[in-house]
Amino acid sequence: MSHPTDNDPDPILASGQTLIAAKPADSWDSGAPAGTPAEASHSIFAEVFHSIRRWWKLAAPIGVLLAVAAAAVLFLTFEHRYRASCWFKINSQRDFLVFQTQDASERFVDTQIELVRSPLVLSPIVREPQIARHMAQLGVTDPLDWLSRNVRARLVGESEFLEISFESTSRQAAKDIVEAVADSYVLAYKQETDEHRQDVVKLLEEEKNRAAQQVDRRREDVRLQSELALGTNPFALKAGPTPEAARAARRTARIGSIEQSLMQMNFELGSARSAFSDFIDRYAQSAIGEISNESVDAAASKDPWLAKLDQRLTELRSKRESAEKSERTKLDRTIQSLEDELKSARARARENAAEDLKIAAWRASIESQSVELDQSLIDERLDLDAGVRSAEARVEALQDRIAEMDAMFKGKGSGENYRRLTAALADAQEEAAEVREGLASLMRREQSRSQRLLRNAVLERFDERVASLHRMRAFREQYYAALSELDTDLLDAENQRRMLTLDLEFAKRELEREEDVHQRIADRLLALRTEERAPSRVSRKTEEALIVNTMTRASLIRKTGMASAAAFLLPFGLALLWDMSHKRVGDHRHLRRSSQRYPLLGEISRLPATPSLFAPVSIKKQDRDHGFFQDSVLNLAAQIAANDDLAAAQVFTVTSAVGGEGKSTLSANLAKCLAMTHGERVLLIDGDLRAPSIAEMFEMSATPGLAEVLAEEFSMDKAIHRTADRHVFVLPAGETSGAPYTLIANGTMKRFVDGLRKHFRYIIIDTPPVLSAGETLAMTKMADATLYCAMRDVSNMDEINEALLRLESSGCKPAGVVLNGVPANRYRGSYGRQIPTPGSVREAAVAKA
Repeated sequence: MSHPTDNDPDPILASGQTLIAAKPADSWDSGAPAGTPAEASHSIFAEVFHSIRRWWKLAAPIGVLLAVAAAAVLFLTFEHRYRASCWFKINSQRDFLVFQTQDASERFVDTQIELVRSPLVLSPIVREPQIARHMAQLGVTDPLDWLSRNVRARLVGESEFLEISFESTSRQAAKDIVEAVADSYVLAYKQETDEHRQDVVKLLEEEKNRAAQQVDRRREDVRLQSELALGTNPFALKAGPTPEAARAARRTARIGSIEQSLMQMNFELGSARSAFSDFIDRYAQSAIGEISNESVDAAASKDPWLAKLDQRLTELRSKRESAEKSERTKLDRTIQSLEDELKSARARARENAAEDLKIAAWRASIESQSVELDQSLIDERLDLDAGVRSAEARVEALQDRIAEMDAMFKGKGSGENYRRLTAALADAQEEAAEVREGLASLMRREQSRSQRLLRNAVLERFDERVASLHRMRAFREQYYAALSELDTDLLDAENQRRMLTLDLEFAKRELEREEDVHQRIADRLLALRTEERAPSRVSRKTEEALIVNTMTRASLIRKTGMASAAAFLLPFGLALLWDMSHKRVGDHRHLRRSSQRYPLLGEISRLPATPSLFAPVSIKKQDRDHGFFQDSVLNLAAQIAANDDLAAAQVFTVTSAVGGEGKSTLSANLAKCLAMTHGERVLLIDGDLRAPSIAEMFEMSATPGLAEVLAEEFSMDKAIHRTADRHVFVLPAGETSGAPYTLIANGTMKRFVDGLRKHFRYIIIDTPPVLSAGETLAMTKMADATLYCAMRDVSNMDEINEALLRLESSGCKPAGVVLNGVPANRYRGSYGRQIPTPGSVREAAVAKA
């Protein structure tokens, strides 16, 4: 290793770049959370302050020149200007004579203002000779456009006064033009108002006639609908019944007559059924059995009237499915009525069917009755018959003679005479028995024939009563059918009446609406004709123009001051826009918004500028600024040593987003201060193989260096150089012909750095910028901690964010941020007046020639 002599200048402060002074991490907090209104307000004022601080040396002279130029232009172009005005009053509501109208136009005043500047008002005055001469004198080429741009119309404050004004360098021109504009406006407003009123009156008369015709047509519709629905004419003074009303009365009378007849028929049918029941009780010898409901239903289902009603109901339901909504309502009422009628008809059919089944059973019972002869009656008639009595008398006579003979002969009668009497008695008894039996047989035949005749007579009377019941039932069904037909007609008439009544209501409403429209038109027409002579809403208050001199000396001075101030501030405004567009770091608050995830390890004071002929710097000021610089770097070293997370760290990489942000100067000075404060060996490695600067800073040979060591062309002992400080060693970058990334990323440098750990307490690696070289990420990964360097008024906040994001994505989390380039007075304000002595500073700081 080479060893510099004691006469070699100290390279720590030899760079002309600026670094920043260490500041405690607590100073990072501004007192207000990021994003709060206080933070936003402070950010705006900080932007303005930093822009003025950066650019005032350039912007102030330019602003002064612009201010002087603006004042000179105003003074040189100064001339008197006259402002002429005419005043009008625009009432919020129009005055009225009888009919008060509500003017709902919220833009009436705006319309009048635009009317003043419109061609309707300005075109007529352009053709006036006097106005044309003024235009020629003023050099106006397009009078209409010039007037529309220069004539002003405005409301005065919150009042109802309208001011029409015009400014010109000619007093007479201003007066003549504004009076001409006012006269033309009054004429245009009156003409427009009168024409509008006449057009409205003409249109209202036409609409009134049309509305009258509509009212007549609606009245005729109401009359026709009323006659159809109610049978009356609502507009007639005395009206008789209409044909429709007469038909309705006849229909109602006929329904009443049928209902009366039906009531009489039901009464007669009930009486006939009662008599028939008595007849059955008299002649029916045996009771009939119970009739089942199935038999009744089967017989009732054959009723033709039920079939007809079912068919009609089915047709109506099918028709309802395809009908419109209004037609469905009418069909619903018809279907409901038909369902009620079907229910009643089904009950009558069941009643008739049950009755018919009973009649058939009763008739069968009468027909099956057997003929029983009365033997006692036959015997009684035989006892009274002369022939039987004569034959029985002969038998009795013969019996008496035989009994006498037996008495005479004491039961021992004999002889011919006795035998003859006995034979005659036997013959007489046989003959009497034959006569009696013959007559009894004849009487039995007569009685049986009489019984059959009686049964046939009963059946004949039975059939007659049944036929009478059937006729009455048939008549009743005819009445019901007629009543059903009339009910259907009545329901249809009611549906039609409902529809006609609805049409009548619609017609009445249409009539009321047309009458209301007609009345409104008539009222509006009467109001317009009455209010034709009412005062105008716009009234002129000044016949002659009021003239005022608007450009006086005082106003000239005021305008000159405002123009000069605006011209002076213009360069500062442009500078502010430039800074806001480039987003430079102005102080630690700006840096906080870009890297708020990492602490601020310190701020490095700026080195004083090198004295020159045009910018001389006193020795005292140089000593003071050098003292602040050295103090800031020492404080950064102390901050690293006091930080618990960094106390054990050995390898540090110092990086930045782009070049020119002071990372190399920070690396060199940090190595010197660490060696000074700890008294241990510190190695500074120039890892920027693309643009090395450490060797030039320490005024030593750039080769051999890191590139040769990594390429194994030189050993470590020959590449590392000792500086004037016996504890500080430097490894320059060397020279490489290939891509630096291949030397750094292949693992050789990591092994090399790991081998150096046992020889040095601290190893400081100056890396290339993060956004410019890919090997930077590889270097930061092999370090124990990474210090990110940003320069005040140079670093871009977007670039800072991008660089920190790349470091995070590669797995390297920076230990903190260092802000350098802070002015000495700012550093002094942060740390009071703890300044090193000038002698000690001069011994430590040697500037480049």
